Amino acid sequence: MKDANTMVDSQTKKVVGINFEKKDALDKVLGKAMYAADLKFDNMLVVGVKRSEVPCGRIVSVNIEKAKKLPGVAAVLTHKDIPGQNGVGIITKEEPVLVIDKIRRQGDAIVLVAAENRKILEEALDLVEVIIEETKGVYTIQDALKEDSPKIHGDTNVLAKRFLTRGDVDAAFKKCDIIIENDYHT
Repeated sequence: MKDANTMVDSQTKKVVGINFEKKDALDKVLGKAMYAADLKFDNMLVVGVKRSEVPCGRIVSVNIEKAKKLPGVAAVLTHKDIPGQNGVGIITKEEPVLVIDKIRRQGDAIVLVAAENRKILEEALDLVEVIIEETKGVYTIQDALKEDSPKIHGDTNVLAKRFLTRGDVDAAFKKCDIIIENDYHT
């Protein structure tokens, strides 16, 4: 029998391969489920992002003045408006929330706009002027490995390195009859 609060069968302790009752399934199927985009509050603002339309480049200039002056716009923010570290990321915290100068991928966030409604937001985003000098990109692993390839992350094309060690490796090696050492790359 399934535990009502978990996805674990309480008799077999099985997790994978069992059905789980989803309490919101009927509302989702009938189109009645509420999502974040469905919520409405008094004085609520909508937020949008001006993103890079090119995959690789350097920001020459960002002009937000016209967007800031548009009636109904509450805020227009660039990297200069972020207090503390302008970084976020799952792999590395050095990924900028808003681009400072280097475009690393198409869709990088450059400017945030908050407005009273979606129509004003779209108009404000159109008024944000971003000039980007396109640079040579890196689009394949083979190109990224070349000595003369453009460097996307500082002086390398490696976003992050992770090393994993669990347990007492030296003690385990002492118990082995054979040890094969090599470098493996994926």
